Amino acid sequence: MLSALLLSAAVAAQAQPGPVQALAARTPPGAAVLALRKQAGVIAIFIERRPEGGHRITVRPIEPVEGGSRDRVVALTARMTEAIEAQIRHNPVEWVWWHERWRHEAAGR
Repeated sequence: MLSALLLSAAVAAQAQPGPVQALAARTPPGAAVLALRKQAGVIAIFIERRPEGGHRITVRPIEPVEGGSRDRVVALTARMTEAIEAQIRHNPVEWVWWHERWRHEAAGR
């Protein structure tokens, strides 16, 4: 079974604070919680346009984490966020924020 979750959406409920490109950003831990609860592997999948036309799909495994339950959720969420950040740095032209990722931090919450 394959499931996909959007990790980069900022939501207030249960979001874990963590860095994205050196800025604090809230990231929902649901993907990490689900993966750890079901003992499922996690992969990051990105689609990029190719200059010659068509698209390239990149699949990157996310390394498993060790530690206690809460520590594992925070660590896995951070690793998933790091994968997204690496992709943004690799090809920033194709990354669009459709929401205000830092709205909670800017508001002082």
